[in-house]
Formats: sequence, structure tokens, C-alpha cells
Amino acid sequence: MYTDGIPEDCDLLVTYNPKKDFSVKNEVSNESEIEMLEEYMSLGGKYMIFLSPDTFASGGFENLEGFLSSWGVEYMHETNNDGIEACSIVKDSANSLTADGYTLLAKSADNRIMSAIPASSLKNSFGSTTYMSVSEGFSPNGQAYVSSDGKRELYPMFLARNTAVAWADGKAVARASEEDFILMSLCEQDCDNGEKSYLLASASTDFASEDAMQSAVLGN
Repeated sequence: MYTDGIPEDCDLLVTYNPKKDFSVKNEVSNESEIEMLEEYMSLGGKYMIFLSPDTFASGGFENLEGFLSSWGVEYMHETNNDGIEACSIVKDSANSLTADGYTLLAKSADNRIMSAIPASSLKNSFGSTTYMSVSEGFSPNGQAYVSSDGKRELYPMFLARNTAVAWADGKAVARASEEDFILMSLCEQDCDNGEKSYLLASASTDFASEDAMQSAVLGN
């Protein structure tokens, strides 16, 4: 995207486990991948992003996370006392497809987005997953979270079950019994040109792995 931009006929843009942050204009760069992404989305773009605990272990993503926050998406990760990134990873021994508890069997959220998905597609696994919260600037409104300007609505799609616990730097840092662990969300925007744009965010790259996507049992 940095050198070629986003094609005008792009129907769907996907970011999968990026290794470095998106660029912005500064003293080092004359190009901004964030501006390219914002322009694409403002015209009715469709964007899917898959991150995981390992993504944040590779370094900071301040620019990308700032963009995602404007769409209501807040990936949860911790910084330990030494200033080193200690990524939150979710474990649920009671509702896991593996013995170690790190391949979660998610539950679907209750909203209009999920009601349109066939029941056969609702058994989904999230392996090696972190989790998301809803960023500031979005307020609950019925089944959705709405941005302050009213143009964007965020819908949780899949959640960890109440028995899940988030771990970082060897410590339990959050519990799903006390707050929602969003594993996948969809944000919808009304664009000025009359189009709608959509951003789907996943807290697991394993969700889109070959094994999960080709499973005869799972709905991934």
C-alpha cells in the first residue's frame, strides 16, 4: 500500500498480522498509509484486519491503533514495569477446543448483525487470541455502540465466554466475568457519498488459519 496505494476498484482490503506500523507523514516519510486508508473507507471501503498477541510482540502500532480507535476498536495489551510490551492472551480451560485452553470456543453476540448469520456458522474458534474493547467516543445505543458524530455503529460479533481470563506478563489482568472480551467486531459507517463502509476486526490471526477455515465442524 505504501508504494502503490489502494486500487480504485478494490472491493475488499485485508491486513493480516502486520509486522510494522502503518506510515504517517512526518520528517521521515512523505506518504501516509493511514490517509490512504481513511480516504478508501470514506468512499465505502471494506476492510478486514486480523491481529493477535504475537502481532504486538513485534513492536508498537501507534498509527494503526489510532485509526482503529476511531472505528471503535481497542485491542487490549499491556506494558510491564520495564516498559516492554506484554501482550494479553486469553485462556478459557472450560470452553476450549484444546487442552491448553488457548483455542477458545466463542459465543455469538445478540444483535442485528449476528441474527443475519446462519446458525451453522456460529460455532467459531479463536486460537491464540487477545481481545478487544470499545474505544472512547463510542456510546452504547441498543445493540450497538455509536460514535459521537452518529456516523459509525460498532457491533460485537463474537465474545469470549464468562469463564475466560486474560493473561499478560504471567499475571491475570482481566476476566470476562467482569467485562466483555470482544473477539471479533464489525463497524458500519454511513459515508457522505451515500455508500456504507465496513471494518471487521479480529483479535486472532488463527481464526483465519487454513485448519480453522476448512474445518467441517467450525463456522470460521
